Formats: sequence, C-alpha cells, structure tokens
Amino acid sequence: MNEVKKVFVKVIVLMIIILGMKMCFSNQSYALTQQEYKTKIDSILATWENKKFNEGTYSEGHNSYYTCTKCGKGAWECLAFSRYVLNQFYGCCDCCGNLTSLYSENINSVKDLRVGDGLRYNGGAGWNHSIIIIDTDQVGNTVQILECNQIYDTHLVTQRTEPFSEIKNWLNVNLVNKNGESGRAYLIRSPGNNVLSLKNTDTEPPKLNDLNVQKHATTTSFIVTANITDNVKVTKVQFAVKTEGDPDWVWTNLENQSSNNYTCTVQKSAHGNRDGLYKIEIHAYDANGNHLYNSDLTPIPMGSTMATNLGNFTARIVPKTKTDLALGIDGTTSGSNVSTKTKSLTDLSQLWKFEKQSDDTYKITNVSTGLVLDICGGKNADATNVEIYTSNDTKAQRFCIMNYNGAYRLSGLCSPDWKAIGLPGLKLGSNAELHQVWGLTNDAQTFIFEKVETNLKLNRTELIKISGEREQLSATIEPSYMASSGVTWKSSNTAVATVNSSGTITAVKEGTAKITATTKDGSNVSKTCTVYVKPNVKYTTHVQNEGWQNYVKDGSQAGTSGKGLRLEAIKIKLENKTTSGNIEYRTHIQNIGWESTWKQNDSISGTSGKGLRLEAIQLRLTGDLANKYDIYYRVHAQNFGWLGWAKNGASAGTQGYAYRLEAIQIQLIKKGEIYPTSKIAAFYNANIVPVVNYTTHVQNIGWQSYVKDGAMSGTSGKGLRIEAIKVKLTNMPVTGGIEYRTHIQNIGWESAWKQNDGISGTSGKGLRVEAIQLRLTGNMASQYDVYYRVHAQNLGWLGWAKNGASAGTQGYAYRLEGIQIKLVKKGLAAPGTTANAFVKK
Repeated sequence: MNEVKKVFVKVIVLMIIILGMKMCFSNQSYALTQQEYKTKIDSILATWENKKFNEGTYSEGHNSYYTCTKCGKGAWECLAFSRYVLNQFYGCCDCCGNLTSLYSENINSVKDLRVGDGLRYNGGAGWNHSIIIIDTDQVGNTVQILECNQIYDTHLVTQRTEPFSEIKNWLNVNLVNKNGESGRAYLIRSPGNNVLSLKNTDTEPPKLNDLNVQKHATTTSFIVTANITDNVKVTKVQFAVKTEGDPDWVWTNLENQSSNNYTCTVQKSAHGNRDGLYKIEIHAYDANGNHLYNSDLTPIPMGSTMATNLGNFTARIVPKTKTDLALGIDGTTSGSNVSTKTKSLTDLSQLWKFEKQSDDTYKITNVSTGLVLDICGGKNADATNVEIYTSNDTKAQRFCIMNYNGAYRLSGLCSPDWKAIGLPGLKLGSNAELHQVWGLTNDAQTFIFEKVETNLKLNRTELIKISGEREQLSATIEPSYMASSGVTWKSSNTAVATVNSSGTITAVKEGTAKITATTKDGSNVSKTCTVYVKPNVKYTTHVQNEGWQNYVKDGSQAGTSGKGLRLEAIKIKLENKTTSGNIEYRTHIQNIGWESTWKQNDSISGTSGKGLRLEAIQLRLTGDLANKYDIYYRVHAQNFGWLGWAKNGASAGTQGYAYRLEAIQIQLIKKGEIYPTSKIAAFYNANIVPVVNYTTHVQNIGWQSYVKDGAMSGTSGKGLRIEAIKVKLTNMPVTGGIEYRTHIQNIGWESAWKQNDGISGTSGKGLRVEAIQLRLTGNMASQYDVYYRVHAQNLGWLGWAKNGASAGTQGYAYRLEGIQIKLVKKGLAAPGTTANAFVKK
C-alpha cells in the first residue's frame, strides 16, 4: 500500500512539473511596465557587453558566440545576440521552446509588430542579419530596433530607428542557405499569451502645459514656445501656420529643446512677407498614437512686438482714437469693473502704476486703490471681464505690452495665444474686456500711455548729526495731485542712522548713511539725503561752590554765567565713535601755569579742593579723528566775557591777567562742515605787546610798505601829499580794535570811521589828506592809549594827539606829508609834546 502511495505521489509531482513547463512555454504573461521594460533592456545590454565568451570557438571578427541554455544550439554575431535577448525574455530561442515564425503575409502595418519580436532576414551580398524590436511608433510609422554586428565590431550593440516600410521590405526577401537555414525572412514570436507586452495600455494624448507668443515677437517674425508632456513619451510635435494669403498650411516638425519645451520660429518671409493675422495649429503625438490637436489659438498679428524698454512709470491708459477718455474704475474694492471715464487730470482712479517684472511683463496697479488690473479669474475667453483685484502675482495680473500701430496693446499673460484688452463700443462707459485680436487696425484694442512725470524734492540733501539727535525730513511730490501716493523711506545703514515711515531721522553712531525717499506712484523716483553722524563730545566742569556739574555735549555751555564763579577742573570724553583716535586736553591753572601732560578719556584736568582757578585751555584730536574732524572751543573769561573760537590745540582764555574761566563750549566739527567764527581773539596774554601797523598812499608813489609803532609813513622834504591811510592792530593781548577817519581836500571829515585796515582817504583823485583822528575800541581802549602826530605842509611836525583828537590842519589847504602812530599802555607818558597837534583857521 505504501508503494502505491509513493507511485501516486511521483505521478502527481511529475504532472505538476509538466504542467509548469507547459505554462512556462505556452501561457506565460510577460507584461511589463515601461520602467520594468527599460530596466530589463538595460540589464541585457550590460550583461552582453561584459559577457566572457569561450575563445577558440570563433574566428577573428566574429567574436560573439552564444549557446542557448535550453536547446544547446550555438550562434555568433547578430544571431547570437538575438537568441541571447530572446532567451532572457522567454527562457528559450528561435530553435526551441514554443516560439513561432511569422512571415510577411501576417505583417501589414506597424501595429502588427510587437515589442520583443526578433527578425531574421537576408541582408544581401551573401550575409544574413538578426534584430530585436524594442519600440514602435504607430504615429510616426517607425520601428526602433536593437542589433549587434551589422557593420561594426561584434561587441558593439547599437539602437536605431527604421521606417516600417524598411521592415516590410526585409520580410519580403528570401534567406540564403546557411547553417541549414533556408526560406523566407521571418519574425520570431511566442504564441498566445506568451508575449512581451506593456501594462496599462496608454490612451492619454500629450498635454499642452504652457504656451507663449507675445514675449518672442519682432517686426518680421514671432516665436511660438510650448511645453508639451506625455505620460509615456512625446514622439512628434508639429506647428502648422497659415495666413489668409497662404494657399496651404506651412508645417514644421520640432525637436524637444529641453525640459519638454518646443519652439517654432515663424518668419514673415516664409509667407510672402504678408502682414495680417497668422493662424497657428499645434499637433503632438505619443508613442501609442495618441494625438493632441489644438487649433483654438488666437491669430497672431505679425509685426506686433513686446515693449521691453518702457521701465517703470505711472500713466493714464487712453484709447488712441478717443483721447478724451481714460480707463478708470467703477468701485474701490476687489472685483470692481474697469471702464472708460471722462479723462481727468486730478482723478487718481484713472492713474495706473506700471511695474516691470523680471520676465518683461507688467503688473499694473491702480494708484488710488492699490488694487491690481486683473483678467477675471485668469480666463482666456472672449468677453472675459477686466477688473481690479487684490495683488496675488498670478498670470491674470501680468500683461505683455505690445507695440502696435504707433501705440500699445495690453495682452494678458493668462492669454498666451494673444487675446488683448478691448473696449466694445469704444465710448464713455465701455467696460474693458478680453477679446481675440480683431485685426491690425482695431482702435478698440489700441491705447496710448499718458505718463505722469513725477518730480521729488527733499528739504535737505545733507545732514550732520550727533548720535541721538533727530530731524524730520520732508518730501515734496510734483505734480501736487500725485502727492497723496506718498513716499517710502529707507536707510542704507541703520547702524548709523534710522528713518521711520514719516521721514524722521535718528542718528545712532558715527558713520555715514544714505536716507532715500522713493515715490509710491510707480514712477519710483528717488532722492537721497546723506547723513553724517559724528561722535558725541561730552564734558563737565568743576565749579567753585558747586562741584561737578552734569555732563553737557556738543556746543552746550558747561560752567556758569553771571555768577562770578571760577572753573577749577574739567573732564572731556567722546562717545559713539568708530574712527580711531581720541581727544586730548590740558589747562592753564592759577599759580601753576600750563599742565605738563595732556589728559584724555574723561580724566581730570585742573584741580579739585584747592580753590585754584582755570585761566585757559587747549584741546586737540589724535589718530584718524584728526583727519576727519576739527575740535572747536571757546571760553567765558572774567572781565572779557565770551572770547573767540579756538581750534585744534590753540589756546583759549587769558594769561597774565589773573582772570578766571567761568564757562566753556566745545564742538566737534566735520571737516568741510560750517564752523563757528568770531571777530574777537580766543586768547589774550598780558605779557604780549600789541602792535599798530599802518601804511599811506603818497602822491606819485602810491601805497608804501607798512611801518609800525611810531615809525614815519609818508615823506619828508619832498613836498608830496598823503592821499589815503590804512591802520591795523596785531598781537593784541585783549579784545578790541582801532578806528580812524581823515579830513580830505574839498570833502572835509569823512562821515564814517574806518577800521581794521580799511582805506580812509581817496585814491586816484589827487586829493590831499589835511588832518586825521584815531581811537581804540573794546578792551584795547581800556588798557591802552593811541598817540599820533603829523608832518604838515609849511608847519613841519606838529604835537602828539591821542584817542580820537584831531591832528593836522583845517582851513589852510595844507597837505599832510608824514605820520607817526604809537600805542602807549594806560598810565604811561606820551611819546612827546602834545602842544599844537591840530591847527585850525
């Protein structure tokens, strides 16, 4: 019984093996996806190229030998390769298994061929060839084949495409007897379901994803660009172009340029140089014969070109033939219609801001609302409404501006086949709509742009500030009706200076910043104010009876005024600087004199707790600071008041008078900046002797050289008249000056006193000076007397006059021939006799 069971089991197993073999060679399904098929082919090729064959079984030039793993039959060259491929797909070759040979009467079109078929045929001149069919193009009626050693070295496997007619021709020739083979050419194919095929039969045509014409138009041509894809493969793309004068369509086959982009250039010269509308059709095919056909494109007007040189601007959109109208808005919210209004120069709702985008299209914004011109819903159909809408950066809000008939068309980017904005009826109240280009002379689609040339002015173009200071900039926009659009403000360096939305500048720290105002009306006109920020110089003084005061800065007063309190010490520092260098200072102290060392960085100069007055001060800059800035300072001195400004190390105050400093001001001035000035000296030294300098204009001689301090100016014994005089003081220890006037022939006493080297008298008139008066002013008058005497015609030297008294003659018609002037300190004797200084008839 056990033996019967064993026999039964063996029979069952044998039947299963036989059934499995039958299924292997009769009913196998070799359905693959495109990727699986491609991967399989690539694997076969790689294995074949790297295969080590049994050397010695072939001769030179025929070095690809293969033996079928099933039937053991060998072959070389192309037949070896075809059997190898068949074996990889079906597990057998044309000499074994259940493969079938089909002849020409079974093959009538490319559709009768299958992927995976092997073809054995007579190549002529006594040789035969085998190929494998790896793809078919039913639309193009071509076949892609894989072969080895047709012409090239046998290790080289090539792919090429042949028309079906050639394949059919090969099937209609007889084989030459060779290696037992005879008869007609044949296809090697597995019958029934044992067929190499592709899963998911493709019925989907190619897709047109993107199209553009406007952006590539010139006066003599335009370029159609299209992006076309397919779920399997695009095998052919054709553009057909026809004008009204063309007898037939002009076809162009296109190759894939890159990333499924296809391009066709339509030349005017290929169509009889005809103007007019050019009709375009697009055809695309995939590998399974699916066909994309698009004949709905708007005709293209030959000669319209895209305007790319307009820049950004603000303008009214005005119909070319109805210049009393302009495109305006019917409301102020998203979705409001755009229509024609009576043109107004003050209606901002009729102004549009044109902003050029990176692809040369334009975003067009209504100035009064900030909403954007929009083709409703981005539709591409005739009579689609045009409105204003919130900016969303879609194609519905991008426009190609086309040069057209001396004006412009506005073609929406969402209408790549060149529909344009038009005004049906072209009258007041016409709604703007998208329409097919109606012809080369359609006024309803033709606009001119009346640009608004915006001018912008700033109240300041340069500012010099210290950190923490603020200033309000103001911008004036012209014309005035554009002013409501306002400006934006921006700082080039917020670490140096910031600016808020209203134009208020705040200085932060030392450096330079450009503050730019830019119009918001689309003209993008900009004006700039340069802001220089200086370091802060801060200082404090130690005042008699009060001690250290709070810090002040940049020209403010430290100390007291009108209290008679002495300064005893000072501290100075710089803040918010980026430039290298520092500020140094030293003081002249009662009973001590000038400090021997310079102080810096908020150190104390002077004394504290000793009751010693400061009498003078010096300040200076070091490092790069000295190259960029000047340091100015002045003091309020006892009995003098405010003295003049000193700078960069010069002395300010008094010396030798025992006068106290009571207050001080310090400023850091950028080189080139307006600096403080004064007419009085910054420093007075009691040990310095003032000098009086003078010169006279003499008959026949002219101006003589200056003399000083009692020397004679003029002539003696020559009988030459003095005609004019100039006098000045130098090396003054205190404030003040000298004034003078003369008695002139035929004129008398001058009404105005001259001073500080001004001319008293005449020049070129031949008039004699007959007498003179001189006087001191200011603190010089309180500390000195001015003495003077003259040499008069017929009288000789007269006595010394002083402090405004007359010297010379009056009523005698005598000329002055010489003069002497001398300063004498108060309390000292006159330089000579004072008798007979002035003689009057």
